[in-house]
Formats: sequence, structure tokens, C-alpha cells
Amino acid sequence: GAEVTAMNHVCLQVESIEIAAEALRKLDVPLTTEPKLGLDGNNQCWFQDPDGNRIELMQMLEGNMQQAAIKRMTA
Repeated sequence: GAEVTAMNHVCLQVESIEIAAEALRKLDVPLTTEPKLGLDGNNQCWFQDPDGNRIELMQMLEGNMQQAAIKRMTA
């Protein structure tokens, strides 16, 4: 079975989810989730590193949940 760790995944912000996904495809990196609009209001896609760690690529869009949280914390 899979090892249990405190880390769920790593998220990296990209300027364009489509360009980032295409770059991974050209390197023969399989996406576990194709680019889509996530529940947080951002474009995202997912892949795994060779050890099976989940990696999210995220293109932040206007009005997303992260921006709203940052705004609340800095108000």
C-alpha cells in the first residue's frame, strides 16, 4: 500500500495551464487530470513525479478562492 505522509500534494503556479500541459505532454509526462476549471475557481491539471507524489499545476484566475482568502487576511 501507499505510505501515509503529512503532504497531500505540491502545487505550482503557471501563467498558462494549456502551455504547461502541452510542455509536459511533449516530455511524455502523463497527466493524471487534464486541464480543467477546479472547484477553487482556477485552471488546473495534475501529474505525478516518479515516486508517485501528486503535483498540481494551477493558473490563477480572477475571483478565485485563494485571492479571496488573502484579501480577508490582509483586510
